[in-house]
Amino acid sequence: MEWLPNGDVLFVMPYKGVYQVKEIVWSYGTPDVSHDADRLPNGNILMVWGRGDKPEISVQEVNQQGQVVWEWYPKDHLYDADSRTTEDGYTHSNLVIRLENGNILISVRNFDMLVEVDPQGEIV
Repeated sequence: MEWLPNGDVLFVMPYKGVYQVKEIVWSYGTPDVSHDADRLPNGNILMVWGRGDKPEISVQEVNQQGQVVWEWYPKDHLYDADSRTTEDGYTHSNLVIRLENGNILISVRNFDMLVEVDPQGEIV
């Protein structure tokens, strides 16, 4: 949950969607959002997203029209020969934050790490 400057609240309903509440201003209904979401200064939403029973977690930025404008899959950048797959997927991310420098900080729970990713999707 995040308090917005105007007093509204932005929150994630796991596997239901992302909502900004005072009155419903915007919503992105999806069963695939899992843990965290942040509204960006441009009005887009940055969120942790997964699919199916064993989600392969990704991070997505969705614009006001519900279009995905940026996406990053940890499994495409992190490899562990001793597979960390759990019932929650391979990496299981819990948190995503856009940093002041434009990069994105992502928690990767099953790897016990935080990863900083640039806008091109490269780990810095």
